[in-house]
Amino acid sequence: MKTVLIALLCLAPFVASVQAEGDGEYKRWKLDITYGAPDFVVLEDALGNVRLCWYLTYTVTNNTDGEVPLGIRIGAATDTGKQYRDSMAPLAEKALKKKTGKEYKNALAMAKGRIAPGKKIEAVALFGELDPNWDLLTIRIAGLYDTVDQVDGKLFFEKKVMVLTWSRPGDEFGASGDPITFKNKSWMIEGERREIPQTENN
Repeated sequence: MKTVLIALLCLAPFVASVQAEGDGEYKRWKLDITYGAPDFVVLEDALGNVRLCWYLTYTVTNNTDGEVPLGIRIGAATDTGKQYRDSMAPLAEKALKKKTGKEYKNALAMAKGRIAPGKKIEAVALFGELDPNWDLLTIRIAGLYDTVDQVDGKLFFEKKVMVLTWSRPGDEFGASGDPITFKNKSWMIEGERREIPQTENN
């Protein structure tokens, strides 16, 4: 029996070890995703101060035949050089529920636990107030792919990230009302792709 030990706990929080018997192939899992366009809710505090909270709604589906771990992590960046992370925002969640009539899972719920085969989860990424001068918005979604891949019998560790881009042409005046157009979807490898050492046990 060949035992493959993955000593990458610090790099892959939900991958500890993989065992393969004989010449069995490691089956990499993948979660499917659909998403809407970036949008915002208007928040007002007790003093009447108004701010926008931008968000992205999405649905994750497990179309595999097994349960897989949840570890969705989402970030956004504007062409003005600002970066944002999906975060907890109870007031924005409440406003979104009032706006859409739906309740979405938040960043905390999507970063842990497991998703059963055939199950769908509707969620939202909340970015807070974006730079009002942005013309190009890039959103990166990690956690849709298993971090372990097998090629020609060798195992590799990699973080595969979906990259989505939208544009918002116009000027700074009334920018929040300018139309948003989807531009592109691509995939990138975040960090270094590493071969996983294997040991032979008789």
